Amino acid sequence: DPRCPLARDPKMRGAFWQAKFARNEARDARNEAALRGLGWEVVVVWECELRRDGPGPVVEAVLARPAAHGRGRLKRLSSAG
Repeated sequence: DPRCPLARDPKMRGAFWQAKFARNEARDARNEAALRGLGWEVVVVWECELRRDGPGPVVEAVLARPAAHGRGRLKRLSSAG
């Protein structure tokens, strides 16, 4: 399941929500493909990851990726700045 592991299906209007989730997933796949086609690396961050661990681990994981450096598209921010 590509959704957040904490996500729950709504109890009311199930068909509506299932169709909406399917459209959202298709939209996300199209947008990700378009970004990759432009040379971007896509990283998906779920809100539940931020709630559980705060932003630090996600930011460090993104900055540790090789694509995060060398193209000038992502720069490490310093709090000393």
